Amino acid sequence: MELIRIGFAVNHSYAFYRSLLRGVAQFAETRPQWVFTSVIPEQQTLGGTHSRFRPDGLVASVHSESVMKTLSSWRRPVVNVSSVLPSPLLPRVGVNNACVGQLAAEHFLERGLRHFAFFGSPDSLFSTERRDSFCQSLHAAGHAVACHYAPPERPYDQLDRRWDIDLSTHRWLRGLPTPIGLFVPSDHWGFQLSQACREVDLRMPEDVALLGVDDDDLNCELARPRLSSVIVPAARIGYEAAALLDRLLAGEKPP
Repeated sequence: MELIRIGFAVNHSYAFYRSLLRGVAQFAETRPQWVFTSVIPEQQTLGGTHSRFRPDGLVASVHSESVMKTLSSWRRPVVNVSSVLPSPLLPRVGVNNACVGQLAAEHFLERGLRHFAFFGSPDSLFSTERRDSFCQSLHAAGHAVACHYAPPERPYDQLDRRWDIDLSTHRWLRGLPTPIGLFVPSDHWGFQLSQACREVDLRMPEDVALLGVDDDDLNCELARPRLSSVIVPAARIGYEAAALLDRLLAGEKPP
């Protein structure tokens, strides 16, 4: 049996990607010829003649234009599972971000809140799509949304993390009417906002009802009180990404 080498270029520290990889593993139960490895695109010339390990296909979380260009020129199948950048150059399997934003708005409306806010990134695709749907759903119900954004061009550290709270965020939080429903498009930001609210003496959930996304067990449990979160089907996304990669390996064109 000829082995098919499948590479992963994802950050295992996030619960979303760990669940996604479990979905890939579930699909791989029907593909005994698949073997797995981790790949760092920036540090490895994919497909190079001197590469110790050249995967036949790749499941990747693409967060930068440079990696997008590198992988789009690679002569082997790649499936992107990140929604940070628009992905015209690579096939992508991901979350329905419009549905996420709508669910967040419905959650707050069902609890009788009348003031609403959003904090996220102005340039990450998943953040803007979730924001737009959240705002549209609340505008349709006759409500306004106060939006504030993470400082631009904050670099990610080696663990793919960054701290996005600054003094302007503290001032913004102090000026919000209460009680308010505050939606953040990831639990990474939710954890940071929970700390910022405590620092400006806002009680949760009495003053601020905070809602994140991804149901990241560590970030949700570290937040005080525990962070509520929209659950996304990460394992299903991984399964479908693997199924798409399998079709690409068989010679099919990406949809």
